[in-house]
Amino acid sequence: YSPWRAPGSAPVFDACGMAGGHVPPQGAFGGIYVTTPHAKLGDLGSKVLPKYPTGVVWRPGQSYEVTWSIQANHGGGYQYRLCPADQSLDEDCFRK
Repeated sequence: YSPWRAPGSAPVFDACGMAGGHVPPQGAFGGIYVTTPHAKLGDLGSKVLPKYPTGVVWRPGQSYEVTWSIQANHGGGYQYRLCPADQSLDEDCFRK
């Protein structure tokens, strides 16, 4: 289900990501997900990620420096998308 290899064909399991990238017990693709105190395979980011009062305000049209890292590069990619905190965190909101 790599959207980078077949744009538009990968399912969106959750607008905030899914731990491990697939629903258990489905598999045979992706890496082996190791359960941590923070998440287990199949956890939906929109349901398990806690809200933190950061005080950060993202303003439309502004540029921001961000960073990320990976452990192994398997030809994928990464996107940063924002949705107002007072709206439903779903794919429709992130596509606006």
